[in-house]
Amino acid sequence: MKDLILMITTLAMFLFGYVIARRVDMMMENNLKMLEKEQLPNKHLLKIAAETPMLLNAVAAALEYCTDTNADIEFAVSSGKCGKLLRNLSDGTADLVLLSEKSALENKQNFEFVRLSCIQQTDATEVFGLKVHSLDDNQDVYLLWNKEIPSHARDWFVLALKNSFCMAKCS
Repeated sequence: MKDLILMITTLAMFLFGYVIARRVDMMMENNLKMLEKEQLPNKHLLKIAAETPMLLNAVAAALEYCTDTNADIEFAVSSGKCGKLLRNLSDGTADLVLLSEKSALENKQNFEFVRLSCIQQTDATEVFGLKVHSLDDNQDVYLLWNKEIPSHARDWFVLALKNSFCMAKCS
């Protein structure tokens, strides 16, 4: 009789230990999943393409402002020819395109654009570690985006860009 009670008690302790270990394991797994969700980067990649790297000076202040105020936005910058940039904008490979001439825009109905009048700096600009001098005194830069493709990060950047140009004109 004592052996039977001892076996039942031992079996109950093993079952109780198994249930407790199982619950602790499930709790640890849930905590790990929650930590992974918190540590996942919620970064929004904003792909900006320009005809020439010099055009990026037009939006440099807005890029700096966006990285300072919104750490969730990362920028990928590229350069290429106008036709390729417009194709990338049409298929969503690029979010924003900087062009120097308006003639490329005239037959594109699904693009929205903002004209930015930029006064070129007299100092040389450093691009990829090289000093580059601009030959133009004033240059209009057109910032295009595809209005059919929604993007919260793009809209936020365009708003920041408009605000920075408004502040530059007012001051």
